[in-house]
Amino acid sequence: MMVNIAAFKTLLTTFWHPRIKSFPRDADVLLVRHDIDCGYTYRGLAYAHILDSVFDILESMGKTCCTVASPYSSLIGDKAYGNPVCINRQYAWATLTAKIKPGSDSVRKNVRAKKDVWKRVIDAVSPKVIFSIAPGPELCWAANESGIPAYDIQHGVINDGHVIYKEVLRDGPREYVPRGFLCWDQTAAKTLDWASACDREVYVVGNPWFSRFIERKGVDPLVEEALSKKMLCGTGKKTVLVTLQWGLREFFSDPDYYEILPKFLIDAIKQSGERYNWWLRLHPVQVRSGEREKVISFLEKEFGKNGAVRWEEPTSYPLPQLLARCDLHITDCGSTTIEAAWFGIPTALLNDRYENGGVLEQYFVLERSVGLANCVRQEPFYILDWIDRNGKSNNINTWVGGDLRPTLASIVPEMS
Repeated sequence: MMVNIAAFKTLLTTFWHPRIKSFPRDADVLLVRHDIDCGYTYRGLAYAHILDSVFDILESMGKTCCTVASPYSSLIGDKAYGNPVCINRQYAWATLTAKIKPGSDSVRKNVRAKKDVWKRVIDAVSPKVIFSIAPGPELCWAANESGIPAYDIQHGVINDGHVIYKEVLRDGPREYVPRGFLCWDQTAAKTLDWASACDREVYVVGNPWFSRFIERKGVDPLVEEALSKKMLCGTGKKTVLVTLQWGLREFFSDPDYYEILPKFLIDAIKQSGERYNWWLRLHPVQVRSGEREKVISFLEKEFGKNGAVRWEEPTSYPLPQLLARCDLHITDCGSTTIEAAWFGIPTALLNDRYENGGVLEQYFVLERSVGLANCVRQEPFYILDWIDRNGKSNNINTWVGGDLRPTLASIVPEMS
């Protein structure tokens, strides 16, 4: 119900947004993202760190882009980078009409109605290609029907344990599958072997957001501005980055699972006193949804007087910048495990579902195999012992790099 209320409020605030017919026409590329994909704020604008990195590359290649904020987003127009447009009103109407339209397959009716909205967007914008964060079946169907290639840009975990990418897309209607996938690494590409076998394209291009900070090619105002800001001081102590997650109760189908931070980790942080620097980073969903105030209130209650614990700066700074300065990483099952390993930073995985056939058994196999991710017992003593015994590795990392430009040129030849 909370999600429905939030969507309704967003719908009201964006109800008078321009009609689809007034969207930018004849753009080379259509980009699609949601508010929760905006993991950074750049010059006061919500910035979808992965998709807007693609936007910046395309603009540097002389291409025009139109960004659509997928329903139900409120970070549109002058609130976000690229001046996104939205289709909240049209989506709400499509959902309503699908409910009252005769027919037994309610799911298919709903997808079809929303597909027709995306078809109108594609007809209005006339893009040559579409790039999206986790494009839904309705967008893929519209793109396939229109003959416009749509590509899914990896934004989180893709491995053999991820049911959507391993099974749902593979076994579902073919019109629900995008033309191709842009992956961070070979782990994701291998999971998508089925896509290559059914004439879909799979590219390994690295992570475009991290590439900007790690490889530093050319002049990049965003990176230079981020690096020029005063960074948190390590004060000679080990710095531990803790990445928060959201929706774990639903993911594990466990109503008793912790919501923000587990008690044993809270106790470990408190017991450590001033021995370490603790950087707590909120998940983008927590930042961009109505959860932020609730999470901040929780952290203030637990750690408000502890000077060794920080969360405002670790949440607002670019993740690559944080990882370049910290020593260790702790999470439940977050994709930051992959990103930390790119910097040679070990991760403590605080979940017992990675072993003995658990639901996370296929997660972070590479990182665990090279010693950059370890399951740690969920007790304060073992967490603090792990911190004492581990540190950043100067000899091992899993960064594979990648250059998105040649891939963009091959996808749309006239971009070359």
